[in-house]
Amino acid sequence: MNKTCILRYGYLLAIAALLAGLPLSKFLTSIGEFLLAAVWIVDVILNKDLAQRLKSLFKNKAALTLLSLYLLHVIGLLWTKNFDYGFHDLRIKAPLFIFPVIFATIPPLSSKEIKAMLHIYLLSNLLGVCFALYYLFFREMGDIRQIVWFNSHIRFGLNIVTAIMASMWLMKSFPLKKKTPYIILILIFGLFLIRLQAMTALLILLFIIGFYALKVIFFTKNKRLKYVVIGAILIACSAIFFYVYNIYKDTAVPKESKELIVLDKTTSRGNPYQHNTSSGRLENGYWVEIYISEPEMKEAWETRSELSFDGQDLKGHELKATLIRYLTGKGVRKDAEGIAALSDQDIRNIENGIANHYYAEHSSVKNRIRVIVWEFHVWQCCNQIAYSSVVQRFELWRAAWYTIKNNFLFGVGTGDVGDAQRFAYTAVESTLPQNMQVFYRVHNQYISMFSAFGIFGFLWFLFTLVYPGVKTKRFSYFLYATFFITIAMSMLAEDTLETQAGVTFFAFFNCFFLFLYSPDNAASDLE
Repeated sequence: MNKTCILRYGYLLAIAALLAGLPLSKFLTSIGEFLLAAVWIVDVILNKDLAQRLKSLFKNKAALTLLSLYLLHVIGLLWTKNFDYGFHDLRIKAPLFIFPVIFATIPPLSSKEIKAMLHIYLLSNLLGVCFALYYLFFREMGDIRQIVWFNSHIRFGLNIVTAIMASMWLMKSFPLKKKTPYIILILIFGLFLIRLQAMTALLILLFIIGFYALKVIFFTKNKRLKYVVIGAILIACSAIFFYVYNIYKDTAVPKESKELIVLDKTTSRGNPYQHNTSSGRLENGYWVEIYISEPEMKEAWETRSELSFDGQDLKGHELKATLIRYLTGKGVRKDAEGIAALSDQDIRNIENGIANHYYAEHSSVKNRIRVIVWEFHVWQCCNQIAYSSVVQRFELWRAAWYTIKNNFLFGVGTGDVGDAQRFAYTAVESTLPQNMQVFYRVHNQYISMFSAFGIFGFLWFLFTLVYPGVKTKRFSYFLYATFFITIAMSMLAEDTLETQAGVTFFAFFNCFFLFLYSPDNAASDLE
């Protein structure tokens, strides 16, 4: 076996390790990166062609554009104050430099190699699903998203979306009988996202489906197919609307009056009720802050549970608040009789921090939508965002906009976004609780880039996202187009490039589909 074959196998082994590590293991991903860099260096030394590769790299405008994103972070050190975090950020974002240099200067993969690599990726995601399902069925979890213990549940969701698209692309080149394994994989991955309550990933999937449905409507010459797709879109949109509206009506529309003249003053035991009739907070349509007798609840609760009424539930929230919400949601009063009406399973739910019995009884997607509706309802009526992962983003963005307005042209620099965000919480009199104000991520990559580099850096960031695909004409190909939609949408709700897993996912697949994946030679693409 000659050195060319050995080096080729080395590249393939490194890429395989990366594809296996992206959904499963940061450690394996790091090994893949180091191996890839080592093989490339050995390849350069043995072939003595560094100058030729650099010349090829500098002629590749798409690769240079991608490299400029890393250079932007280096330049951002010139006006940063927090150099420690600035250099840490450069280390985290090293994949933005490594993958363009290496993937743009080695030969593209063959059809056989591309399929082999994507199959490794599918198997890795399937293995990750199996790990998560094991935790779901055999471990006690306070939050369903904790079952993805080997990765961020958000990053794993993005990997699953990419795996679904890869499955669709791979089965295109097989006859009908051989498509079955891929169809099964797509179903497994899709159902898992539903069970995981991975709303970001599910919304991205819906958007991709909608995008290609619109493509059929506007570009197909088959009128029958066009009408079928239009009908399917209308039916799907109507079904989603009424599904969400019914959840909203059941969650945030009052089921009962709370006029003072109809409220009982005392419990059946003669103890006084507390009624706050000015509060508009609801739980499953029932008023939360009426018919409360804390002394009765405390006594009755501590006869049924070892957790203190005045302590915390297993999620770290105030147990009393969880109990009051749970009782309200079931439509019973917050007194001794209300607690007596709870089943043993209800008690366990409350101990585990489940504040609404629907969360333990209904499908996971419905649960997540119900939580989001409740979050917006509480934010609107009480200006409370303490436990709201969705509404918190609006407060994070409001603080970030303060930073942007005061550093509009050039931003605060590579290392200062976190410090600026913490300062902005005070400046805008943020309603985030104190324990949340130490959280410095903006949860929107576009806003984060604007904060760091100002208007000029932000516009250049958008250019680095779009131009490489335009230059290489990859947007007309299914794998790159769906990956671009996935990453672009993920950046709306997450700081995708601010973590090792996120930036590696972006940089690897961006360069893989731009430089190593050759659509003309690999396989027929989806139209």
